Amino acid sequence: MKKIVIGMLTAVLAVSMAACSDATLGDSTSIPESGAESSFDPTENPDYTKIDSDHFIIYYNDNWETFEQVGTDCALHFTGGDEKNTGDEAATIIGVQVMDSGGFPLSSYTDSMRKAYDGLYEVVEENGTTIAGNNAYYFKLTVPEDESGVILMQEFVVTEKYAYVFHITYAESSYNSIKPEIDKILNTFKIK
Repeated sequence: MKKIVIGMLTAVLAVSMAACSDATLGDSTSIPESGAESSFDPTENPDYTKIDSDHFIIYYNDNWETFEQVGTDCALHFTGGDEKNTGDEAATIIGVQVMDSGGFPLSSYTDSMRKAYDGLYEVVEENGTTIAGNNAYYFKLTVPEDESGVILMQEFVVTEKYAYVFHITYAESSYNSIKPEIDKILNTFKIK
């Protein structure tokens, strides 16, 4: 299942890069904040490892391991602390991609992505949210006629200079158990 998920993540990365390069200036309508804020501070927890990229900082715990993923600045794979984990949670991957935003607002990226998904993915859900206090937007996607049960999520934080795109894949059957783990990672995100 991990190979299927990595393949799907690679495909969605390509769509993301193409759509974001086609973004056009639009209004800068603010996105409502719907994500939960976290008081968790990973810097005070020795079980968390810091990823310090050129543009952001994010932390992960020993339930995750890093791996190389083309097109991302960092990628994490959920193991649950067991490298041989083959349960549905093992399909969970978080990739973070940083791109030049061209000064376009979040609404332009959102519109471009919605158009880019047409015919490739089915948008199951979309909404404004926050990631670690930053206005964001997310799309929950499935691949039409795919029976694997893998869900793709793309979440965006856009600043004047950069678009931070979170590519998240997980098995639909593990959503309730894996969502708190995903949120812990996303809530450690800090823009430099």
